[in-house]
Amino acid sequence: MSAQFRQDFAAIANWIPFGAKVLDLGCEDGSLLKFLEGSLEVKGYGIEKDDAHWLNTLKQGIMSFRWIWNQDYQVLNLNHLM
Repeated sequence: MSAQFRQDFAAIANWIPFGAKVLDLGCEDGSLLKFLEGSLEVKGYGIEKDDAHWLNTLKQGIMSFRWIWNQDYQVLNLNHLM
């Protein structure tokens, strides 16, 4: 996560209570969750479909799930790595 202040992250943090559980859909590299964990001590989870972004969330220690959508079977599969 960039050390640069993100105004959008601060605005989102105003909506979330201290210690809340947060699910970030399309979490990309997990920067928002990392910010919220550090500032509000939230328990954060992310869902990401892009492999590179998903791997970056894992490298940051964010519990994240990989979204796999199978159009043939209309099945949503969530895989995670601990």
